[in-house]
Amino acid sequence: MELTDESLKEATLKVKTLLETNRRATVIVHHNADPDAIGSAVALAQALSQFKVKCTVLAPADISRQSMAILSKYPYPIQEKAELESLVFIVDSSSKEQVPVDIPKECSVVLIDHHRPGNLAKIADISIVDSTSHSTAGLVLSVLKELGANLTREIRFFLLTGLVADTAFLRKASRNDLKKAVELSEDIELSDVFSALSAEEEVSERIAKLQSAKRLELYRINDFLIAFSHIGSFESRSALSLVKSGADIAIVFNLQKKELRLSGRMRSSVPERLDLARVFRSLDKIIEGGGGGHRTAASANGKNTKSISAAKYNLLSYFEKILAKKAKKIL
Repeated sequence: MELTDESLKEATLKVKTLLETNRRATVIVHHNADPDAIGSAVALAQALSQFKVKCTVLAPADISRQSMAILSKYPYPIQEKAELESLVFIVDSSSKEQVPVDIPKECSVVLIDHHRPGNLAKIADISIVDSTSHSTAGLVLSVLKELGANLTREIRFFLLTGLVADTAFLRKASRNDLKKAVELSEDIELSDVFSALSAEEEVSERIAKLQSAKRLELYRINDFLIAFSHIGSFESRSALSLVKSGADIAIVFNLQKKELRLSGRMRSSVPERLDLARVFRSLDKIIEGGGGGHRTAASANGKNTKSISAAKYNLLSYFEKILAKKAKKIL
């Protein structure tokens, strides 16, 4: 789903109307909020203050290590709990399950996201969604320019961290991403952004990655290696670690007392007909939750804590169907 200039202008006009009638707003980010989510939320909150709208940035389910590193160098108040205002912005998330907050029906909801549309798009009053964008920060930049906001150095810094992080330090950046990066970095050294995003791994994260490798189940389909594992934390980082270690696709489960979380990562070289976001959304009924993301990176959350085997079976069946061959377990 690509956002056209006309659609952007139309949606932004609606946002302007909401800003005229609301003096307060809540900006919500997804669980384990990454730099794209935090950078987009903080930049949006700071820009909306120019329109005399006071914003609270709400991270109801923790923030990532990289985001904490950014906020330690460039502090901004992030709340774990807050009463929702009548105007709610949700950034960088497509699924309600990734935003563990009950949003009253009377709230006006604005969604700004770069993932493929999920169930959040269905409840949003205004959806500014472009799954072809590599970052939500890039979308927020377009929205703020359309609103006529003053792009201060701090706003640009937070947007730049989000854009740089979600393009793998610009390695996956498109021409449009690079144009936006140049615009945002007018008086900002990229080395400062890289430094802010570079946080040392905690011992607990390194342990989690090693444990996920120890608990590895490895399957082969043709020349593709598909890894499954389970861990108690850092499932997304563990999945990425398994891909970096040699897997083409890695799925890591995280079983909590009342919730099942899973994260998937895939090499970009895997055929485009394989789509993690699509297959993760197909697990909604199985895990009693929701999921989504991108073709090569996706996540899901559900209430059915006994569904790991069924979810794994469906994932493997999907890979077998698309690759037209039975999987062989090798580890």
